[in-house]
Formats: sequence, C-alpha cells, structure tokens
Amino acid sequence: MKTPCRLNIVSPLFWSFVSLAVTVIIIFIGRFANIMLRSDLLTIILNYIWKNLIVVFLISVLATYGELFDRFKKTIAIFSPLLNSTAAILIVYFVFGLLLRINAILNIKLITEISRFVISNTLAFFLLFLFFGYLKYIVNLFRVSFK
Repeated sequence: MKTPCRLNIVSPLFWSFVSLAVTVIIIFIGRFANIMLRSDLLTIILNYIWKNLIVVFLISVLATYGELFDRFKKTIAIFSPLLNSTAAILIVYFVFGLLLRINAILNIKLITEISRFVISNTLAFFLLFLFFGYLKYIVNLFRVSFK
C-alpha cells in the first residue's frame, strides 16, 4: 500500500538549519586545522564560505522546497522549477565566486575569464535553467495526465 504524499512545510526548513549547523562546524574545524597548516588557500575558502553562509542556507532551503513541491504533480509542482532554478543559479554564483577568490592565489587567467563571464551572465543562465525546468515540468505533467 502506497503511503499518501503529504506536504510537510517544516521538514525542509529543519534540514536546512541542520545543514547550516554542519557547515558552521566544518568551518570551525577547518579554521582550527588552518592554525597548524597556515594555508592562504584554506583561509580564502573558509572565509568565503563564512561570509556566504546565508547563500548556503538559501540554496539548501530552495532546493529542498523545490524537491518537496515537485512531488505534487498537478498542484504546487508549478513552483518547483522556479525554486530549483533559483537554487541552481545561487550554486553557480557561489562556486564561481569561490573560484575567483581561489584564483587570486593561483593566477590562472582562464579561470578568471570564465568566472567573470559566468557571474556577469547569471540572469541568462537563470533563464536557461528556468526554461529547461518548466520544459521538464510540462513533460512530466503530460506523463501524469495520460496515465
């Protein structure tokens, strides 16, 4: 017997706070390890993640709610592509921002150019993610409708 799929609004928020707490613990462990290592690279990474904790939290919240909403194919799943696209673009922004910071030490011109290109075109990437997300939503909607 299949259990009914219920909308649990609090669960994604709870797990997002748990992932935030784990991230903070990892940052503190990394900072403690960096006292002995004295690595400029590790300092840059840990400081960037610390300064962008709200982005990490938002990525977690948006992705988990997007996944939750996607379970309700004929109702609130229409919001899932928007939430997932927003989470995806925050991930892209976060990763390429981190690459730019790391590249301050590495000095690889290609990484700088690619990172700046991606960051300056985040709106275009967001619209692309959104387009493919809603395309997937429409295809899945037709699959559910014709079963």
